[in-house]
Amino acid sequence: MDEFKEINTQETDNTDTNNTNEAAAKRKCPIQRTIIISFGIVLLVLIAAVVCRLFFQNSVTDSSFFGKKASTCWHMTIPRLSTDDEAADADIYLVFEPDGSLSLKDGTVEYAGSYSYEYVTDEIVLPEGKPSKSDIGRIYLNISNTGVTVRNIGLFNNQLDGNYYFEEQGNAFSPKTLKLTSIYDSSYSITLDRKKSFTPVEIERKGEFNKDENLIGTWSSTLETYYGKQTVTYTFNDDGTYRVTVKNPNNSPSQVGIYNTKDGVFYLNAGDNSERPYRYEIKDDKLIQYVERFDQMLQKTVEDSITYTKQ
Repeated sequence: MDEFKEINTQETDNTDTNNTNEAAAKRKCPIQRTIIISFGIVLLVLIAAVVCRLFFQNSVTDSSFFGKKASTCWHMTIPRLSTDDEAADADIYLVFEPDGSLSLKDGTVEYAGSYSYEYVTDEIVLPEGKPSKSDIGRIYLNISNTGVTVRNIGLFNNQLDGNYYFEEQGNAFSPKTLKLTSIYDSSYSITLDRKKSFTPVEIERKGEFNKDENLIGTWSSTLETYYGKQTVTYTFNDDGTYRVTVKNPNNSPSQVGIYNTKDGVFYLNAGDNSERPYRYEIKDDKLIQYVERFDQMLQKTVEDSITYTKQ
């Protein structure tokens, strides 16, 4: 009898162990199923995000997979306003930066500005009156502070600064275009194509570069003008390139090019087949530039001086 009880006890223990294992397996199954379902949902969300990034993005700036914005360059080719019989086309670039700054590049000239995204409200007054209910809440692009009269570069008879509906077409696998349409006049629009980056104009130097070590650096001067304070800044680089920026109350255009020096004169070449000479001297760490102008009262050419401080 004792032997039978021992055998029966072992069988009971084995049965309990099997029941425990089966119960544990049943508990694991719903947990594993939940993990698989959760992973599938995450995967679907990631796929949807990739599809949206590649095919359905509508923005003036590119975004990475994780939504980080990147500097984005748009381009258009327009006829240059000129009195020549055969005016060359001009390549205009609009570069949007992630921080909200904007630059319009036209050859060696650059106009700095800013942009932001805004929404149509019932406070906006359109030519036809108040915006329709369907337009209220619609997003648009606000370009400001460029101070560019685009008529001067042959775009259209208006300012670049303004409010635009924007529409990006194309995707990661086809050419992209960006259409800007004034929210106030639907007939006023421009279309740009996507470029990887802005290509600076190359200016050919004739002869050797004669460097003045004392001129190299950044020099600024602030003047009182009819329109308010104006700050002019020259940067002369060691490699013979220069940048001059004129900061006004409403805009800040710049020009780049190459320069040369000889006998107290620096010559600026912005790629327009001409060199503009300016007599100068450096005294007490100040740059003194002499500029000729025609005096209407005196009816003769006079020479003014502008003093710049080294930065």
